[in-house]
Amino acid sequence: MKKHFRMIILIVLMAIIAGMFFSSGFAHYTNEFSYKKDSVRNSNQFTKNFATLTRHGGPVWHVAFSPDDSMLASASADGSIRLWNITNGETIHLLQGHYFHVYSADFSLDGSILASAGWNDQRINFWNVSTGKLLNTWHNAFRGFRLKFSPIEKSLLAYPQNNSIILRNVTDGTMLHNLTGHSDLVWSVAFSPNGSLLASSSADNSIKLWDRATGLELRTLSGHTDQVYTASFSSNNSILASGGPDETIRIWNVNTGALLQTYEIDYHVFNVDFSPTDPDVLISSGGVPPDPIQSTPVQLWNITEGEVLDELIGHTNTVVDTAFSHDGTILASCGVDRTIKLWGDYPEHEIAPFVLDWPESTPAEQGLDAAALNQIPEEVDYLDSFLIIRHGKLVFEEYYTGSTYQFTPESRHMLFSVTKSFTSALIGIAIEKGFIQDVDQKVLEFFPDMTFVNVDSQKEAMTLEHLLTMTTGLEWNDGPDHILMARSPDALQYVLDLPMENEPGTVYNYNTGASHVLSAIIQETTGNTTVEFAQEYLFEPLGIHQADIIWMTDIHGRVHGGNALYLTPRNMAKFGQLYLNNGSWNGQQIVPADWVAASTRPHVAPADTELAGGAGYGYQWWTFEEGIKSKAGYSAVGADGQIIYVMPEEDIVVITTSERWRDPNTVPKYVGYAIEDVPTSTMTSESTSSNTTSSSSSEQTTTSSSGTPSTPVFLVLTSLIIGVIIFRKRKGY
Repeated sequence: MKKHFRMIILIVLMAIIAGMFFSSGFAHYTNEFSYKKDSVRNSNQFTKNFATLTRHGGPVWHVAFSPDDSMLASASADGSIRLWNITNGETIHLLQGHYFHVYSADFSLDGSILASAGWNDQRINFWNVSTGKLLNTWHNAFRGFRLKFSPIEKSLLAYPQNNSIILRNVTDGTMLHNLTGHSDLVWSVAFSPNGSLLASSSADNSIKLWDRATGLELRTLSGHTDQVYTASFSSNNSILASGGPDETIRIWNVNTGALLQTYEIDYHVFNVDFSPTDPDVLISSGGVPPDPIQSTPVQLWNITEGEVLDELIGHTNTVVDTAFSHDGTILASCGVDRTIKLWGDYPEHEIAPFVLDWPESTPAEQGLDAAALNQIPEEVDYLDSFLIIRHGKLVFEEYYTGSTYQFTPESRHMLFSVTKSFTSALIGIAIEKGFIQDVDQKVLEFFPDMTFVNVDSQKEAMTLEHLLTMTTGLEWNDGPDHILMARSPDALQYVLDLPMENEPGTVYNYNTGASHVLSAIIQETTGNTTVEFAQEYLFEPLGIHQADIIWMTDIHGRVHGGNALYLTPRNMAKFGQLYLNNGSWNGQQIVPADWVAASTRPHVAPADTELAGGAGYGYQWWTFEEGIKSKAGYSAVGADGQIIYVMPEEDIVVITTSERWRDPNTVPKYVGYAIEDVPTSTMTSESTSSNTTSSSSSEQTTTSSSGTPSTPVFLVLTSLIIGVIIFRKRKGY
């Protein structure tokens, strides 16, 4: 029972620290790497962190070098795998086809194929390394932590599947062996360098050694007092190292199974990896969950002498994985702090700061009390970021330390259901461009080549507007159904195969699947993926560059329209300001003004938002004709506190992001300290921004009924309250 409990705690921890969410540029190296062949016994070889890669939007779970060491693959909680050019640090391909949490990736022997394993979607994807295209998917194949290609057989892959280890040919899918014997979940597998042996580490506290050719179990290595997360062979095939949450590294004789040495350390061991050029040198990584944000070392061991050669300091939280390049001259490490660090005896390279453009102003110049704003304390610890834009100017911007990560202006954040409002904007653009006729088009007619079940007159009557307003009539429970949708072989098929429960247009039912269908419609009608269409017609005109965007797709390449977009808070603010400007930016009409108006007026009044002052739902936007002590406004709301709140009468956009949601009753207190005391003089709204175009309402003098400019306090109160109600019902996800 104890070990099962610990396993559950680990899985929960992994989910909690996912998070969603950052961005940075990478300067080109001034010189290509000169691959030194100095002995790894020179511990100083790896003490230098010569480059840091920082484009992922969530914790980085795994790193792997290509066979020729020209590329590095990184797998992340943001649902993506990045292929990095190890010479210049650029992203070669961003591979997106998993639904959150990619825990493992590995190159085939010839480097032509990359396999990646997803935890949430329980699938293994295969990618063409040259093109970045998805080649194949094995469904419901994976429920472990680490997969591995054979070091001597091009097409052989080993991976955990619950309590077993599967060996399959990736070319034709033939299963060669199903290795059974563990009594609990298998976390990882590892081949010996000569390919003759396979090691499996398990939650049953053991490591098993298997004969690769026959599939026979050779021996069981027992000695750990808790789960075993990791095992690795030395380069001469004679030694095995293992580690886990019992805070030990154990060294075993492969031939006899004898325990040679136990090293007690101060953290849970998530990974051990031997140098490919020196059988005595081992690297270990880990942490003590749940760690505070603090430096966690990577330790370099000499196992013969039983001593730590060096500690590599640089990560700010748990280091989950490490990997040596195949020539033994570079060490890569990654972890919860969302970075990948490269260590080695190479010239250091500064990372170019990511430039985020936004016109700034002082609060006083825009009618807000600067002293009050500066009183917002660090105690608002469930917020990751909090931004206020007034009259087109960024007047307040704070970033906070989350449970696992110090957020910055460059951090990409998972937006959850805020994504829906972006998808809605793209539908409006597609209609204006003539790709879609209007909102009255029938949904099934967009997919003439697909056959759906449970088709009746009600389903045939479902229109685009019903998708936009969450009144599809489909039998849907947003809690479990959106997970089942993500894990299904075809997410679109899953949604439109559901039976009808109500006549379309009669009953509001929050439906993330409906938003995914909207994304599929964009792809069907435009001939481009939703993210490609968005890049051309929405993001690029806003100055949001392709490298700044992470947007998960399903295995058919359809972007998840309901909850899988990552952006920085400032880029979220651009989108909010665009809507405040009635769809205009820098004099260019990006989203049709009539679409903005239609999207942000209430089409339905969901019963579960009545307490928010009469909130309604528009086209994937929450609307407020009269919120709690506030004037009309609308908001994009996502789980855990992701909010874009637009208050046209006050010419204000408010952005909040968070990785967790706590007692919302404390928020008004801290917000009140900052923005209750507003100057009593009437302020004239003047937009001097070179990057924004004010709406007509923002060009007028804005006052409350008392003659005093209204403040964003009521705006934030209303958005938080609606968020709490949605989250309490497990919606907005």
